[in-house]
Amino acid sequence: MLLFLRFANGIPYKSYTTWNVGFGITKSVFTLDFRYYDTDLNQGDCNAFTSDHTARFNNSVTPINPGGFGSTGAASRSSSRASST
Repeated sequence: MLLFLRFANGIPYKSYTTWNVGFGITKSVFTLDFRYYDTDLNQGDCNAFTSDHTARFNNSVTPINPGGFGSTGAASRSSSRASST
């Protein structure tokens, strides 16, 4: 009950930065895209803001996430994609 009263008006949002860098190669109708993206939001706060249903307990305790569940969406990632039009 105490936790509910602590955030009765919602959780306080904080400022964060997200970025991605990439390039694409196109030949005729085919495109190959390479991308890297990241954020400075930690895993615990990311879970609190997004209510990530895939979050796992990884001891990501923060003032707004006392349960310790962390979102893997806050980790840096790289991706590649092939497509055609």
